Amino acid sequence: MTELLATLQDALFDWLVHGLGSFSGWQIVAYTLVTTHITIAAVTIFLRRSQAHRSVELHALPAHFFDAGSGSAPAS
Repeated sequence: MTELLATLQDALFDWLVHGLGSFSGWQIVAYTLVTTHITIAAVTIFLRRSQAHRSVELHALPAHFFDAGSGSAPAS
């Protein structure tokens, strides 16, 4: 029983230190930069220009992509 708890504790510690994918530092930075860019683009292009000002008419594919995570009503 003690050996099982030690194994579980080691596995938990390894997961907390390395995460699920054991990504390196540059991979974490790259992922963060890409997701930040997508977020900024979604807010700037979709929410502000397309939804608020109606100054841009987006094709169905990017409109669907941006609308999927915004929580707003579908673009018409």
